[in-house]
Amino acid sequence: ISTQIPPTVNWGNSFLLPPLTSRTNGQRYKIIASENNTIAEIKCGTNVNEIVVLSNDGDIHQFDTNSNEYCTVLTNNPSYVAEYGFGRDYLNDGYGDPLLMTIPPL
Repeated sequence: ISTQIPPTVNWGNSFLLPPLTSRTNGQRYKIIASENNTIAEIKCGTNVNEIVVLSNDGDIHQFDTNSNEYCTVLTNNPSYVAEYGFGRDYLNDGYGDPLLMTIPPL
């Protein structure tokens, strides 16, 4: 699976991560930093699940969420976020083909 990553001028600091409700095994997200020392706060529901520091520009952090959770990502520097949907043969999830989509910033 591949996608074209937009130019960094189109990256953002605030993202709403929608669940793929028909995928019972949830989904995976990736954050890419555009600048050194980017701090990303990942919040699902009302809890801050994780705060990560992406030390170098181009660093990547990935994490999984449940199929019923809406999450947000807030970063101090422009970042890119992508969502991976697992295919039906991955972890015996009965729905859908794998997918990769860009999450646009708010």
